[in-house]
Amino acid sequence: MNTSSATTPAEYRERLQQAKRVMKGLSEQQRATNFNIARFAVDSSDGVVACIAGFCGLDPWFQERGFFTTVGETMGSTSMMPETFFGTGKPFYVSEYLPKTTVTVDDALAALDLAIELFADNSIAWQPVAQ
Repeated sequence: MNTSSATTPAEYRERLQQAKRVMKGLSEQQRATNFNIARFAVDSSDGVVACIAGFCGLDPWFQERGFFTTVGETMGSTSMMPETFFGTGKPFYVSEYLPKTTVTVDDALAALDLAIELFADNSIAWQPVAQ
């Protein structure tokens, strides 16, 4: 892991790949009932309902790197904004999926793949997010 203050494209790529691992690891119930791109993490009778960032913040790999989720009653939160930690906000916000009204885990995985590609080619005009 980079010890300087600037996060590299390779580190962002690794974080996005780990987000993909978390999403692929969701159970069928979590995929069908507990994934909601519009909520960081909320308690429900079916368990925690969360978005990509929310599920990531519950995972030890992310927690070890300072990204964690606080489960709330209406919205929940993460320790930092997804675009700061992941270098892009594109896969993490419902507005990025419009005009779709329902975002599935498969949609989220496809969006993560696109974000990973963003950091795969270091020749693109890449701008780090202010930290």
